[in-house]
Amino acid sequence: MLIPAHESDGAGSAELSYEAAFGELDKAIALDARVADRGDMMRLRARAYLSLGRYNDVIKFGERAAPLEDFYLVYLYLTAAYAQTGEMAKAARAKEQLLKLNPGYTIARYRKLQISDVPEFWQQTEEHMFAGLRKAGVPEQ
Repeated sequence: MLIPAHESDGAGSAELSYEAAFGELDKAIALDARVADRGDMMRLRARAYLSLGRYNDVIKFGERAAPLEDFYLVYLYLTAAYAQTGEMAKAARAKEQLLKLNPGYTIARYRKLQISDVPEFWQQTEEHMFAGLRKAGVPEQ
């Protein structure tokens, strides 16, 4: 789960809330090291890194998550990160897998999830995820 920016330490930085999310994941791993190799833990890290524009970290954790968790969100994040780093062939393969697992996926579908009411969340999502998805050719509607 991503922590909205308004739950940060009050410094006003959305990055702090994602760093807090990393801390929570680390706590879970410390309690039970077996969760470190779970796909969902790696996917959550990939999503947090995507919000921060840390595309190489998204790719690192997304590529580790994909064989463990054949879930469309892994490929959504990888599609965006590959496109943002200019790796368009890899972005196309990730997009293909995304659309195989979730046919007809669009950026509008993600927006409809209403994951957050925090403007900074949507600003980061627009800048880092949606921009990458557009570069990779994921349709708006």
